[in-house]
Amino acid sequence: MKLATCPYCGKKVPYFRAFVIKSKCDYVCSSCKRESKISVSQKLKKVFLAALLISLLIIIINMIFQSTDNITLVALSFLPMVLFYLLIPFYIKLKPYLKYRDVVCERLKTLEQTKKQERAQRRAANKRKSR
Repeated sequence: MKLATCPYCGKKVPYFRAFVIKSKCDYVCSSCKRESKISVSQKLKKVFLAALLISLLIIIINMIFQSTDNITLVALSFLPMVLFYLLIPFYIKLKPYLKYRDVVCERLKTLEQTKKQERAQRRAANKRKSR
């Protein structure tokens, strides 16, 4: 498990900063000042389900053995959820944020490339016809 890194300069996001930005949409790097999009890994759902199942298993085992110590039951059943909550920053990913003009420039470049390919195909077809 690694903390998130800036997709532009590669600087790691500190743990507590990753903890704060987890609910935001954008992140501005402190070193390169560029924006990136915050996304949460799909593995986080599996980790949550595992923590939930472990908590339920602890509660069921204590119910079976009819433990009378309710304070330890509460503490033990909350422990997997607390650990899950502390692991959330490790599942945050930063992706490059494409601004509108960047997207337009990329699309123009791909259009130019496809036009060049079409011209080359037409030339090749015309050469074949002329032979």
